[in-house]
Amino acid sequence: MESTDNPPQRLEINSLPAVEDFGFTGGRQSFRAFCEAAFRPGTPRFMRNADGNLVIFRHKDVRALAVRPEVGAVPPGVQFSHITDFSTIEPGTIGGGLAEVLKNQIFTMNPPTHTILRKILTAQVGAKSMGELKELASKVVDGILSELEGRDEVDLSRDVAEKLTARFWGAVLGMTPEETEDMVAHVQGLSPMFHVLHTFEEIAQADAAALRYGQTISTAVSRSLASGGCPMAERVAAGLDKVDCPDDPYRNGMVPKDAGAFFSGNLVDGFHTAALGATNAIYVLVQNIEALGGLPIAPEMISSAIREALRVEPPAILLNRLVLEDFVYDGMLIPKDTVIAMMWGAANHDPEVFPDPTRFDINRSSRELTTFGGGIHICAGLHAALMLIQTLVERLLNGDLDIEFTSEVEWMENYLMCQMKAAPLRITRRAI
Repeated sequence: MESTDNPPQRLEINSLPAVEDFGFTGGRQSFRAFCEAAFRPGTPRFMRNADGNLVIFRHKDVRALAVRPEVGAVPPGVQFSHITDFSTIEPGTIGGGLAEVLKNQIFTMNPPTHTILRKILTAQVGAKSMGELKELASKVVDGILSELEGRDEVDLSRDVAEKLTARFWGAVLGMTPEETEDMVAHVQGLSPMFHVLHTFEEIAQADAAALRYGQTISTAVSRSLASGGCPMAERVAAGLDKVDCPDDPYRNGMVPKDAGAFFSGNLVDGFHTAALGATNAIYVLVQNIEALGGLPIAPEMISSAIREALRVEPPAILLNRLVLEDFVYDGMLIPKDTVIAMMWGAANHDPEVFPDPTRFDINRSSRELTTFGGGIHICAGLHAALMLIQTLVERLLNGDLDIEFTSEVEWMENYLMCQMKAAPLRITRRAI
């Protein structure tokens, strides 16, 4: 706990203004409205949401709290507080299908379990490993674009980005073509888990999709391990065999029972959010071709262009963290068990750090970006996402294709992500 001359004042979250009063109800449009209102001079430093959670949105605070050891992941026992036994979740339990998947995700783990499991994951999806798989990603993109030739209009998300992540990870894990195509539908069915407000029917839909999603991955991984056809799965299985951490659903998290469970938990973002990021990045880049100096984009600029595009249209607006122990922050006592909604997307639009934040500027530094979170819980799959997006940019924008959006895009509402309802696109091959 920080030393201070004066006793720290407990932060009274219930007395804070609500994010809804500043326009945020979920989705990209309300996110933009919130940022415009919340960053005006004289606005509150902290807020709360409808669940009574503390909301952090200013860049300085988001970055500072991300690295505090007292601020950890939300374990499954807190996220699904109505479930009492995570080793055997009763069929039909509301949220049970989602819990079966998410309990295996490192985003629900804290040290020491998190430290050990994250090391296993990053060894598979780090920069070096993803560099070795770039050729596979290129083949997947080429195959998708070949299938789309001759169509008057395609949807960038449904027809391109979602198929890219499904086919890439499907190939890595040894899925059949049928399983790979099914994964697109399963991941789409998970979308209610990202809603701000849910109905029972929506949760039931997401539960069913989560069970199908997890079973498809587990089946493929088990088959690949038996045949010896998936080095990544073999490395994960070997790593899990060495893990000796007790399950603790209320603090440290759960250890996946096998490699299939491990991949099902930790590839949710690999399938869903990476596709969303690819869609948003292409959308921003197409709107800013002149700012990039025209096409093709200079190879040395592609990485910076993608990071800036994801700052402008961040896939994730916010993710929750949990206060594991009382701590003092800037003279305020933030008590144990406080849930903190970390608005990573809003921090990327803080005008104190990013002047004129909605403007695409290829010359901005990427050092202050919060797109992938921060601290020990920073997204472990960021190199995989960036590699897939860069591969798509290289093929779609720097090849022999012309692309244009055929109408204004519409954005989903009531959503914790900046995701489009549809992204209608026309792709034509340039005449030689």
